[in-house]
Amino acid sequence: MAIQSIAKLMSQLPKNLTIAVTDVFDKIISLLEYLYPDFVQDVIDNMITRLEELTSVLHMIKTKNNDCCLTVTSDISAYRNEIIVLTKKILTLSEVISKLQTNIEIIEQKVEKAEADFEIKYENKFISLFRPFLNRSKDVLPESAVAIENLEISSITEYFENNNR
Repeated sequence: MAIQSIAKLMSQLPKNLTIAVTDVFDKIISLLEYLYPDFVQDVIDNMITRLEELTSVLHMIKTKNNDCCLTVTSDISAYRNEIIVLTKKILTLSEVISKLQTNIEIIEQKVEKAEADFEIKYENKFISLFRPFLNRSKDVLPESAVAIENLEISSITEYFENNNR
C-alpha cells in the first residue's frame, strides 16, 4: 500500500525530480543495508516468501478453476435437455401470466364501467356487496314452482339379496 502511494506520488512529480527522489530512496536503502544488514535481508526474504506463497495460491486457484469449469460444463451438458424444457415452461408461464394480467385489467375496466352505469359509489360498495343476503326473503322459491318427488331409497344389500334368489 505504501509502495503504491509512493509510486503514485512519483508519477506526479516532474521527471528530473523523480530521478532525484529515486536516488534518495536508493541511498536510504543502501544506508539501511549498511546499518541493519540482517533486518534488510529478513525483509527481503520475507517478501520473497510471500511472493512464493502468492504464486502457489494463484497456481492452485488456476488448477481448481479449470477443474470447476470442467465440472460445470459437464453438468450443463448432462442437464441441457432439462434446462431447455424448463426454459420453455418458464416462457410459457410468462406468456400465460401476461395474458392473465391483460384479462384482469379488462375485467377491472368493465367492473368500473358497470359501477359507473349503476351509480355505485365507493361508500356503497360494502353495503351493496351484502345487500342480496340482507334483503333476501324467507322463501327463495315459491312452493308451487318445484314439485318434489318421493324417492324410494333402498340399500345395496337388499339388491344383492333379491338378485341371488
